[in-house]
Amino acid sequence: MLGLAAQLAAVALRNAEVNALSAELAVKEERTRLAEQLHDSISQFVSAIQLMADTARDRLSLEPGQAAHWLARIQYAARQTMAEVRANLFELEVTATRSCNLRQALLESAELAREYFNLAVEISPNTIPEKLRIPIEAELLLICREAIVNAARHADAHQVTVSLSETNGLVRLQIQDDGRGFEVSTLSGQGMRGLKLMRQRIERMGGELSIHSHPGRGTTIEAIVPC
Repeated sequence: MLGLAAQLAAVALRNAEVNALSAELAVKEERTRLAEQLHDSISQFVSAIQLMADTARDRLSLEPGQAAHWLARIQYAARQTMAEVRANLFELEVTATRSCNLRQALLESAELAREYFNLAVEISPNTIPEKLRIPIEAELLLICREAIVNAARHADAHQVTVSLSETNGLVRLQIQDDGRGFEVSTLSGQGMRGLKLMRQRIERMGGELSIHSHPGRGTTIEAIVPC
């Protein structure tokens, strides 16, 4: 019996090591993806700004009105570039968090959201499970991060509420924002990409994701994942 207990303990330890390595690999892959995304986004914006600046320069003496139009476009592109940089830096910081558990990592993410987006993120730490399996904690953190970025960049939200609890072997996550909302059936572009990433993460864990949103009424994302 002592030998069997030792074997079971060794298997449990090995499983824990495998889970930790899987989570670490997922984080590394996510950092690589974000770095490539930041590089591609900035390269596109800088190239566009350069072209518009050349056009404005060429029109300055002969068509001042057209030059002013292109200068306004440059200002808009510069603001978009800064927003893109902030969003990517926020994502990288959340991904790189060294917090010992999901509860602390979410609280730190809320502080980062206020710093980068001036976005209030409300989290009830007492409802968050004390400890989940490492891969689940890592994926849930990245899902919350994606939802916060979407709320800040696309929904023009001022507040996000994150609720997380565990009941009967199921983890329930709800993320609600007070943004402008949208028709789920007509969403496209960057916002849809973010929601697709969240859905892929949930389904990878054997869970389900639902999205509820209407124009002018904010967005609620709900996920259920087995522990």
